[in-house]
Amino acid sequence: MDGASSAANPVSQLTGMPRTTAATVVACGEAFRPRESITGEPLPATCPQVAAAFTAGLLDAEVAAAMGRSPALRSRW
Repeated sequence: MDGASSAANPVSQLTGMPRTTAATVVACGEAFRPRESITGEPLPATCPQVAAAFTAGLLDAEVAAAMGRSPALRSRW
């Protein structure tokens, strides 16, 4: 991240979008993309149900990102 305090900062700077919007984009990407274990084994997204609802157009980015950031909701999956 080249010394940035969060991934949202360079995303905001590179795209010109507001920092809050960039933070939403980053939160969605972190919560919804498939992951990889330390050995390279594929792992599911942190929030697969929210990812599926977001991809299907059932949630807007703000709501999906908030759900993805919520530790209480993550623990239910």
